[in-house]
Amino acid sequence: GQSEVYIRFNWTGTWGYAWFIDDFKILEQPENDVLLNTEVFVGVNNEGIEYGRTPVAQLDDSYEVAAYGENFGSATQTNVAVDVDFGSFAYNYVVGDVASTEAIEVSNVETPALSVGLYEGTYTVSSTEEVAGGDNYGNNSLVRNFEVTTDIYSQDGIGVQPNDILTLGSLGSNSFSSELSNTVLATMYHMRDAENQVNGVQVALASGSAEGAELTVSIIDTATFFANGIGAINGVNGNYAESNIYALTADDIANGFANIYFDAPITLAPNAYFVAANCYYIEDQAVRILDDQTVAQPWYSSMIHLVSDGNSYSNGNALAIRVLSGSSSIEETMNNTFNVYPNPATDIINVEFSENFNGTVSVLD
Repeated sequence: GQSEVYIRFNWTGTWGYAWFIDDFKILEQPENDVLLNTEVFVGVNNEGIEYGRTPVAQLDDSYEVAAYGENFGSATQTNVAVDVDFGSFAYNYVVGDVASTEAIEVSNVETPALSVGLYEGTYTVSSTEEVAGGDNYGNNSLVRNFEVTTDIYSQDGIGVQPNDILTLGSLGSNSFSSELSNTVLATMYHMRDAENQVNGVQVALASGSAEGAELTVSIIDTATFFANGIGAINGVNGNYAESNIYALTADDIANGFANIYFDAPITLAPNAYFVAANCYYIEDQAVRILDDQTVAQPWYSSMIHLVSDGNSYSNGNALAIRVLSGSSSIEETMNNTFNVYPNPATDIINVEFSENFNGTVSVLD
């Protein structure tokens, strides 16, 4: 009932790049309006990290399925419920009556039967008072997709989540003006299979990446990275494995990604690891990697290490640095005149001869 009202915005936080206010509106509160703000589908042993793609061998035993919203209406909503539908499996969670401005929260541990394929999920909150298709119904549903694969492991959901909900940024060798050496970008992965084999790493390239830009990929111990990436593991500077230097090609730029392989498959014990792209600074030849900001991730889900100051920093989103595991393997032979690598391989197989060869190379399944 006041003739003059002041509204003050107060930012509360610890650290960030910047903050902004946009699309500010004053709305009359509707009588009936339940809404969803966040939806969750995360492996219970994944430390809160939600993966866009997960190989069958790395699936968790069970998953937390959750949704968070509120009763934005001025009236109490009755028979509030949340439906989660992924097509091949679905759940219904009954909340009950929710007073005005109170939170709507559901969370349960489920064990869905998952196999290779794309899972497209819809989370919907409903009440007796709010009619489907009504004026305020547009905020009742959220979508969440994920994919089960044979060989690609990714935090990011690029190519999996619907394009209209994707929020993308990028980081790379020229992101920090103080960094004129190399910038290490890393994404965490939980490896479960007793015989984890990593063939290489795929990086999804953002605009601004240039042909000839150089990087290596590596697998780094999480404790080492959190301790600013300093230390020695297996005789390598904090790395379980590191590739040779790779220069981006014109095909990589056109395809929007680069596959970079280790000389031989890397076998990892079940644990969590950082998979990293070490992007070298070359003026006018940048490596830019997509950063998927669509799904809220823990602060440690992806990290940045600046070589110039020797420190590691949180990125917190899903850098598109993906694990390539074995999808095909090559039987060993007694012939020592040639070498085949990498083994297993996903899309490129090198056959190297130690002496002159006049014949045919056949690759059969």
